[in-house]
Parts: sequence; structure tokens; C-alpha cells
Amino acid sequence: MKLKKFVSVLLVLVIAFGVCAVSVTGAGALRYKFYEYEMYTEDSVIITEYIDGGAVDLVIPSELNGYRVAAIGDYAFENAYASTITIPDTVEYIGAYAFNNTKVTTINIPEKVVHIGASAFKGDNFTGFTVSPDNTVFSAKDGFLLSKDCSVIIAYPNGRTDTELVIPEGVKYIYPGTFSYSDNIVSVKFPQGLIGIEAEAFVECSKLESVDIPEGVEYIGHHAFYKCKKLTQINIVGCIKGLSRYAFEDTGWEELPVWGARYLGDMLHYYRYTGRYSDLEIKDGIKMICDEALSGTGPDKLFIPASVEYISPTAFKDCPMHLSEIVVHEDNKYYSSENNMIFNKDKTILYFGTIGCNPEDLPPSVEEIGPYAYNESSHLQEIIIPDTVKRIDDYAFDYSYYARKIVIPESVEYIGYKAFDRCGLVKEIIFPQGSTMFGVEDFERTQWYSWAEEGNLVLNGTFMGYKGEITDAVIPDEAESVGKKAFYGTQTLTSVVLPEKLRAIGPCAFENCPKLTEVTIPASVDEIYPFALGYTYVEGETEYDGEHFPVEGFVIKGYTNSVAEAYAIENGFEFVAIGELEVSKLLGDTDLDGVITIKDATAIQKYLASLELFVSQQKKNADMNGDGEINIKDATAIQKHIAGLEY
Repeated sequence: MKLKKFVSVLLVLVIAFGVCAVSVTGAGALRYKFYEYEMYTEDSVIITEYIDGGAVDLVIPSELNGYRVAAIGDYAFENAYASTITIPDTVEYIGAYAFNNTKVTTINIPEKVVHIGASAFKGDNFTGFTVSPDNTVFSAKDGFLLSKDCSVIIAYPNGRTDTELVIPEGVKYIYPGTFSYSDNIVSVKFPQGLIGIEAEAFVECSKLESVDIPEGVEYIGHHAFYKCKKLTQINIVGCIKGLSRYAFEDTGWEELPVWGARYLGDMLHYYRYTGRYSDLEIKDGIKMICDEALSGTGPDKLFIPASVEYISPTAFKDCPMHLSEIVVHEDNKYYSSENNMIFNKDKTILYFGTIGCNPEDLPPSVEEIGPYAYNESSHLQEIIIPDTVKRIDDYAFDYSYYARKIVIPESVEYIGYKAFDRCGLVKEIIFPQGSTMFGVEDFERTQWYSWAEEGNLVLNGTFMGYKGEITDAVIPDEAESVGKKAFYGTQTLTSVVLPEKLRAIGPCAFENCPKLTEVTIPASVDEIYPFALGYTYVEGETEYDGEHFPVEGFVIKGYTNSVAEAYAIENGFEFVAIGELEVSKLLGDTDLDGVITIKDATAIQKYLASLELFVSQQKKNADMNGDGEINIKDATAIQKHIAGLEY
């Protein structure tokens, strides 16, 4: 189980238990004896601070002022004097650094705890954990605090005196901050099968001298070994696609007096600029160019050998303007170059274009503009996307700060996250009429947005969003669609009225609107995108690995046999009919196209395999033999009907 999934599971459990810290309006933190607290749920509290009373053996109360203690906040017991601390069985949540730098040597994790924040237990005296055997999320072994299945290390006691750290076999992920500030570790032995080392896992391990990263590790997070000043020997087998450019920042290895290319294993980790008119010819045998490897201080000319198999999407992020020439070896199996641009081998994807490379000059074979491809392209005055392009990826034109116009053709089927972020001077935006691919966040930091008055923002028939605060939204009649994330995260929104001619509701249009509990969908709507209505999004470790969760009790009102009913069925929402759409009532016509064909029999087979959902009339039409059930007999009956044998 990947760490990001593990973290997500914890978040799901936290949500399920109603754990959502809410400050008392106008009153702030309350105090009871030595504890400051805030309301956590209606009947529970979170301890936000312990006012140290000097207790040596501290037993945290299970109730404060009649309320159950369900959570312990970030830093709540930091620097507490106590040498023993007992956490009550009522606690479900423990925040980051909650027990940092106490005199405690061991601590027990009670049964109900489902979340423990990064570096929750730090201190020179701390030597180990115990965990309630009934806890379903955590376990303890050899002094480590681990996930229940022992695949994730959550915490390590800094008071341990081991100089060689041996990570237990079976561990696949190391939690953020796990070994940070450990003063005794000199070397680390990682197990085979390790997949990920999270951000800040080994920050400021002052005696750490060497690490051997085994083959198979997929990522090492931001600042994972930050300020390990004695770390000069880093041995990595193979390539790590998720290696952060800043994983080894401010270590002894990084401070070694090496200029130009810095290599780790088979990877170009980063390039240290050697002055103007510098060339970088990546040495043969290197298989990967890492995250942000050429960011900020890249060379003037770059030569990529045939051996390179993977270039990180962020390898050229914030790349300097002086990089003017790129050549990929003609024998490279994965990448190619033309006019100082990097493509995949068949030139259907653009990965990076140097200064002076414009989108309208792309080869006609290009169908996709990759992440950060034109990041910080100060030369672009207009962003004109060719009509061969089908996809524009995340941050593709981020910070093209002199561009004043954006033109996107009908050929484009996907726009990535913040594809046009920070294009500050853009005041003219042209895209297909009524497109659902766009929302206000795509152009929020442009002149178009800053000059717009507060209220509804409609562009080319797309309702982009609302500028200002709103509780009751009325979408203008001119809107043909509600764009991507149009109301995303609008905490105040309680109701919305959609126009009678609305055609589509875009992805995540009303996601994370906690007060919006029902929506009425007009009959005209013929497309509702994923997570458009009735969902909450929980962020993961990165912006790409969060999860969407349906809102309990969400209600959709609409017309029977419409896409509104189909969306409600597919997502498990309550559907309230306000009318019925006229559709084919021909027995056997399961796809409602007015004729009976083999596609109708296939639709039943997909329905029975849970690969397809039926609205009300589809279910009626599918019961070909009239026995009140939909089964394989109905599909057979349709086939016989087509063959003229029956019915």
C-alpha cells in the first residue's frame, strides 16, 4: 500500500469519525485547568495547548469541561516537563509535533487513534512505543511505530543510540519527518522492496555519513536529507523517477566542490552553472534527467545522449533564458529534437522549447503540449495553439508573463491544472463556445480576471465562476455550460439555480461546497462530468494524489431518464424526479435509440457485469421477456428477435 494511499486512508478515517477542528466563533481557545482547547465536533474537543503545571507523571484527561477529548493538536504538549504521559482512550487524532521535545521515554498509542502527524514524538529521551493491540491502523515493532501491516514507518524514537539504522524488512514507505534530528545515526541500511522516502524524513541527522538506496525505490521527497552536513556518500542503484531536486540540499555531498553536472547513479540530478557560454554534454550511460535538474542555472547548450530513457516533466521548470540550443542524439529510442525543442520519438508530444520557440511553429505531428513546456517563456506575446493539439498539460504555459492573448482551438480535449497560471498580462481569451474545460482558476492571475467586476464571470458561453462571495447562485441564461471547478471550494454556497438551456456541468464544478446539499438539474443538461456535484476532495501528499469522496445525503432533483438520473445512480445519490423525459419505450431498445440492434443485447450484458448503468426507462425496455427481472435471458431474447426467431 503506497504511502499516499495510506495517508488517504487515514484522512478517510478522520472524516468518518467527524474529525474537523472548528474554532469557537468569537471566543477562540477555551481553557480548563492546565489545558487550552477548542471544539472539535459537537460533543468533543481538541487540546491545542498544555500549560505546563510541572507534573512528572501526566495523565491527559478523557474529558474537559464535560466534553470528550478526541484530538491533540499540533505542538500541544511540546516541551512538556513530564517524564511519563498517558494518552486517554478517547483520542482519535494526534497532530504534528504534538509531543515534541518532552522527557518521555515511551508512550502508548490507544485503540482509537487513526491519525498521527509528522514528527509527533520527538525528543532525545524518547526510546520506544507501545500500541494497543486493538488499534486497527498502527503497530509497534523493535521500537518503531509502524502501520498495522508494518509497511510504513510512522515514527522513530530519537533517544535510540543505534549508529547503524537498520530499517525492518517489509517496510515500503518512510513517513515524513520520521528520522529527523536523530543525532546518533551514522549510516542507514534500507530494505529491499522500499518504494518511497517521504519529505524531510532524515532532516538534520547530524552524524549521518552515508546512505545506500536500493534498486526499486520510486521516489525520495523534498528535503528528505536536508542539512545532513556529514552526508558525503550517496549510493543509488538505477533510476528514481520521483527524486526531488532538493532531496539532498545543503548536505555534505551537495557542498562538494563540483561544478557542472552532478550525477547520482544513472541520473543527472542537477546542473551547477559554470558561467556563460557553457555547454553540457550529458555523459553516455545516463538514463534519466531528474526533477528540476536544469532549473534556474542551466547551460547554454545541451546535448542529450542516446542512453537517456526518461526526462522528468519538471526537468526544465524555470529554465534560464540563455539555454538556446538542444540536441538529442539521433539514436535515442525515446526522445528527439527539432529546432531546439524536445519531443517524444514520433514528435506527437512536445516536452520543452527553448527561447524563441512558439506554439504556432510546432510540427503538425504534435498532439500534446507537456507539463512546463513553455514555463517562464518571456518571449511569447500571444499563445496561439495549433489545431493539431489535443491536450495541454499542467503548467504548460505557467508564467508566460508577457503574453496578452490566448487562443485555444476546438481540437483541444484537455486542459491541465494551472496550464495558463501567472500569465498576468492576458486580457483576451478565445476558446470553443460553451466549453467545460475551463474555469476561473485557469485565468485567475490575468488582466481578464483582475479587470472583471464582481459577480458572474461568463466567457464564450461558459460560466467560469463567481467573483466575490456568494450564498445563492443564479447562473445567467447566456451560459451554455458550467466550467471546470466554477464553484470549487465555495464554502458559503447554499443553493444554485441553473438556466433552462444549460447543456453541460464541467468537472468538479461544485466540489467542496459543504453547504450545498441538493441541486436541481434542467432537462436540457445532456452531460455531467465526474465529481461535478456532490463530492468533497481531500488533498494527498502532492497536488496529484488526492481523493474524491461522495457527500453523504446529497440529493439530485431532475427528470427521469435524463443524465441527471444516470449521474445520481452512478454515484449513489438520492434522486428525486420532478418530471419525465420522453424517450423510446420500445421493448428491447435498451440504449433508447429507437431501434433494436445487437447493441441492445450487449448493453444488457454490460449492465449485468456492472459495466453499465440503466436509467428508469432502460430498465423497463430491457425486461424483454416480461418476468420483472433483467437477466441473460433478456439479452438472448433480443438476439432471437433480431434473428426473427422470437418476439
